[in-house]
Amino acid sequence: MFCENCGAKVEDNEQTCRNCGCNITQDNTPLIDLTQQFNYVKKTAKKPTALNAMIFIIIAFALVIRVQFTSQFFYIRLYYLRGLFEFILCLPALPFAIIGFIKSLKIENIAVKLIGILTFIYTVTIFVYTIFGIFI
Repeated sequence: MFCENCGAKVEDNEQTCRNCGCNITQDNTPLIDLTQQFNYVKKTAKKPTALNAMIFIIIAFALVIRVQFTSQFFYIRLYYLRGLFEFILCLPALPFAIIGFIKSLKIENIAVKLIGILTFIYTVTIFVYTIFGIFI
């Protein structure tokens, strides 16, 4: 006999499942209410917070700003090397900007959404600029 709640194997004479603790009747139907279980999972599920989104946004913004400042201080005579250098520095900022953008869209706060969108646009713009800087 198997528990219909979790699928674990249950002995015929047992009245509760050892895996999930659900009460088992003789016809193998769990006595626990599924709506209670759903509400518990819904309450304990992680909800996106503004702090999660802002961490990714700040990291992306800091990485992009680092690209702009370090590329101005390092003067390289061959411009395609400078563009390649900027591209390599800008590459880690893109995933943080994408994740921050996606997380910010899930937040109800309009300011966080706006900051996420603007940081994403700024990061992508700098990224495209560095790509064109390699070839120009």
